[in-house]
Amino acid sequence: ADPIEVVSINGALRLERLELPITMVNSVSIAGFQCDIMFPNGIAPINNEGQYEVALSSRVNDDYKVEVRKLSNGALRLLVYTFTASSIVGNDGVILTMGVMPNENYKQGEQIVIRNIVMTSTDFVEYSGMQTTIDCYIKESLLGDTNRDKKVNVTDVVHMGKYLVGDYEGAFDTDA
Repeated sequence: ADPIEVVSINGALRLERLELPITMVNSVSIAGFQCDIMFPNGIAPINNEGQYEVALSSRVNDDYKVEVRKLSNGALRLLVYTFTASSIVGNDGVILTMGVMPNENYKQGEQIVIRNIVMTSTDFVEYSGMQTTIDCYIKESLLGDTNRDKKVNVTDVVHMGKYLVGDYEGAFDTDA
């Protein structure tokens, strides 16, 4: 998965909902998989009335189900399956997204760990995946510093105008 980026504006973390996309690259037809996700202190999956926010991608058809349970060690066990043994579409791309929320304990350099990855092919062969990590970091922004030169001045106003009319090339900090 891509790194998790929490924005800090003028030193204050923006504590808002983020999407955690989970991608799978597979060389055989996969019918289902499970994994355990460990979240660091400072970031947590969103849980609404006992239901975790998980959305399956278009790589899976309507036959697929997703189950998420919290384990005694604090990890989330994620299970994606179908009773029809149909194949997940394609061999590369996002399988699902999970809503996560940073909190005031969020720290630069933390990692989300995905382990105990087990995949089952459409012909019922079991595969184990390697543990993987997702980096978590803080993107520092200065309110108004759209060109990220650590100054807020008329240059930022000019860059913003050019960006809005589609005539800007280079780095542009939309969070600023």
